[in-house]
Amino acid sequence: MFLGKLKDENGSSSIEFAGYFFIFVLMSWFMIDMSSSVVRKGQLERVSNSLMAILRERNVFYNGRIDITNADLTQLDGIANVLLRNSGGTIEPHQLTIRAVTFAPQSTKFPQPQGTVITLSTNAVAGCNFRTDPATPIAQLSALSSWGLPPVTTIRTGANAFWYPVYEITLCVPGARSFFQQFIGGAKQNMANLTIRNAAIPRL
Repeated sequence: MFLGKLKDENGSSSIEFAGYFFIFVLMSWFMIDMSSSVVRKGQLERVSNSLMAILRERNVFYNGRIDITNADLTQLDGIANVLLRNSGGTIEPHQLTIRAVTFAPQSTKFPQPQGTVITLSTNAVAGCNFRTDPATPIAQLSALSSWGLPPVTTIRTGANAFWYPVYEITLCVPGARSFFQQFIGGAKQNMANLTIRNAAIPRL
C-alpha cells in the first residue's frame, strides 16, 4: 500500500514537472521573441533617424530644393541598404516611403492652410504596402509646420515668410520568424511587421 502511494506521488510529480517545464519553455520562446523585437525596433529607429537627418538638410545635400523627387528616394534607399546590411552581407527586406507636405507660396500666417502631399515609395514588400497601410493624416503633418523666414534669407531685403514644408519617412520591415508561434504550432509563423514613422521640418 505504501509503495502504491509512493508510485502515485511520483507519477503526479512527473506530470507536474512536465507541465512546469512546458510553461517554462513557452515563456522562454516568448521572451526571445520580445527581446529580438525590441532590438530590431531600436535598429530601425536609428536608421529612420539617420535618413531623416539627411532628408531635412536641404541646403547641404539638395541645394536648397524643397520638393522631393524619385532621385531623393533612390539615394535614401541606397543609404538604408547600407545601414540594414546584415553581418552575412544580405540586406534586410524593407520598404521606404517618403512624404512631403508643402504649402502654396502665397499662404498667409493665419489661418494655417492644409498642405499638399507628395508620396514616393520603393517597391512594396509583404505586409508593407503604403497604398493600403493607414498613413498619417495630412492635418497632423501640417500642424508640425512652422511659419517664418529661412535663416539664409533673413539678411535679404524683401524676403517673404512662408510655411515650412514637413517631411515624413516611413520605414517598414517584415516580421521576423517567431519561435513562440513555431513552438505552439500557430498558423502565423512570423511576428507582426515593424513600421517606424519619423517627421520633421527641413533645415534651410
